[in-house]
Amino acid sequence: MDTIGSNNSDKSRIYDKDQLEKAEDIAFQTHFWQTRRDGSTYLSHLKRVQVRAKVMGYKKRIQILAILHDALEDGVDPKRVEYVIRKNLKDAERVLTDLKLLTHKPGENYSDYVLNIYHRSVDAFCVKMVDICDNISDKPTEKQFMKYKLTIIHLLKNGVPLQKIPKQIINILKLEK
Repeated sequence: MDTIGSNNSDKSRIYDKDQLEKAEDIAFQTHFWQTRRDGSTYLSHLKRVQVRAKVMGYKKRIQILAILHDALEDGVDPKRVEYVIRKNLKDAERVLTDLKLLTHKPGENYSDYVLNIYHRSVDAFCVKMVDICDNISDKPTEKQFMKYKLTIIHLLKNGVPLQKIPKQIINILKLEK
């Protein structure tokens, strides 16, 4: 497999791994050096989001997006990540389109960003909901908790059906039906 830090092309490409394993390898290469605010590895968050998506019954494509959801936003070299995804994943352009939607741009209103994802991609929205679920389950600060709560309220006020929001999020944020 082409790697983030290599200049190898097709000679090191891995053909015997399934797409989720390849996505996990890309996530590892992209985030291996990063840590979260609590000191845990960034990879632990990505893996929790992927596993949570699996437990919630989402298909493998959503699990692939889940493990890679921060690759372009928080990764070492977004252009290199794009290249590696193109070289190693089937349906790479569709994966990249969703990853670009999942990339929160500096200065962009967070609630509007999530609403835009809802309007543009069912799969990316599922991943964002699973990501929010993990973030609010992982000892968020009061500011983070309020950001997510206001985002969910914004979604509901702008026509997103309650059924599209995972019950775990509704319960943790203490939002009533």
